[in-house]
Amino acid sequence: MTARRQTLAAPLTFSGIGVHTGAACRIRLVPFAGGIVFQSGKTRLPARVDFLLEAERGIVLSKDDVTVAVVEHLLSALAAFGVSDALIEVDGPELPFMDGSAAPFVEALLAGGLISLDTAASAPLIVSSPLEAREGERFVRVEPADRLEFDVAIDYPHPLIGKQRWAGPIDAATYRCELAPARSFGFLREHEALKQMGFARGASADNVLVFTEDAVLPGQTLRFPDEPARHKALDLLGDLALVGRPVVGRVVSFKGGHRLNAMLAAKLAKEA
Repeated sequence: MTARRQTLAAPLTFSGIGVHTGAACRIRLVPFAGGIVFQSGKTRLPARVDFLLEAERGIVLSKDDVTVAVVEHLLSALAAFGVSDALIEVDGPELPFMDGSAAPFVEALLAGGLISLDTAASAPLIVSSPLEAREGERFVRVEPADRLEFDVAIDYPHPLIGKQRWAGPIDAATYRCELAPARSFGFLREHEALKQMGFARGASADNVLVFTEDAVLPGQTLRFPDEPARHKALDLLGDLALVGRPVVGRVVSFKGGHRLNAMLAAKLAKEA
């Protein structure tokens, strides 16, 4: 049987705070046939690397002077569950950050259900030769494999992080259990400086895993011993969704981040 494109069975709505602006944000996902598209006002922004404005502290898409920011967690969840088509109506400068993970999106997708469209699914982009984005020792590389799988390594000079690695296949079941609950993380010592730069003004213990000098904030606990590495894998999937087609290959990341992920997505999109 030919695989079909998928969209939502019913609309879904999410509300919350934007992690960078601190503004109230709301999105409404509706069934659609036409890819993954964000709509802000009357402007529609396809979730493709062609519309990438920046990727420093999250993915920002732009078209006709309209921007939509911090789209990676939602894109990650949609990609993991094979949602190829959805219109995402955005009310606010960025997407609601929820609890800092993709779990709220995943659970809502599962509760609401998906339906198949009458069009065949896009052919996956099968990686035939290695491609790499690199900055010094940091890199993200994709190489041939018979499925999508990640090998993500990070290294932070913190007693609860240090060297961490998460590796595994990217499928719906693995994603839901092992990656979706992993939260964005940051360091308390950097918070004030980030706010002065216009970032993290909505960040709190409710939506970010916050590391102090030798622990996490009181009241917080790690969901996984290697939660930061798992969140990097979550982000990687969302960033690579900008390719616009499912990718089949093994992605290796060492000290990667949004900028390197977006650079690799641009290289992959040229191959599509």
